[in-house]
Amino acid sequence: MWQAALDSMDVSQIPGSADFVAALNRICQAEKGLGRVIDAPFGLPGVIENGTYYMARKRSEYLDGRHFTERVGDVVAFKKDGKFADAESLLLRICDVVEKETAFMPPWYYEQLAIIYSKQKRYGEAIGICERYERCNAGRGGQAKSRLALRLEKLRAKHANRP
Repeated sequence: MWQAALDSMDVSQIPGSADFVAALNRICQAEKGLGRVIDAPFGLPGVIENGTYYMARKRSEYLDGRHFTERVGDVVAFKKDGKFADAESLLLRICDVVEKETAFMPPWYYEQLAIIYSKQKRYGEAIGICERYERCNAGRGGQAKSRLALRLEKLRAKHANRP
C-alpha cells in the first residue's frame, strides 16, 4: 500500500523535517488498523506497529505480533488461572528475546520464572534462571546486587538444606 508511494519518493529530496514527519505520519496512517509490525522507513531505527512509530523497538522483540513488554498481562493471567506451564513457556521465550535483543535486562520475567519454579519446588531450575539472569546482566554492566541475586542466595541456602 504505502510501499508504492515510498518507491517513488526520493527521501534525499525532502527539503525539511516537517515534510519528513508528514511522510512518516502518512505511512503510520496507512498502517493503522492492519495489526502488523514493520520496520521503520527511511533508515530510521524502530518499527511501526499498527500505525504507531516506536523508535526504541525492533521487530525481533515481538512474540506473536506483540512486543515482549506487552506480554506482562498474559503472564499474570496465566499464573492467576493456574496455567503455570503456559506462563513458563511464554516467560522462557521472552527471556530468549531479552538476552538477544535488548541492552537492558528487565528482571521481572526472570523473577516470575523463579517464583513459579519455587512454588513447584523445582529449586534447581529456580536457581538456574536466577544464575542465567545474573550471568547475562553482569555482561551488560548491570547492578552489582539485584533482587534476583538476593533471591538466588536464599534459594541456594534453602536448596542446600534439602536432602
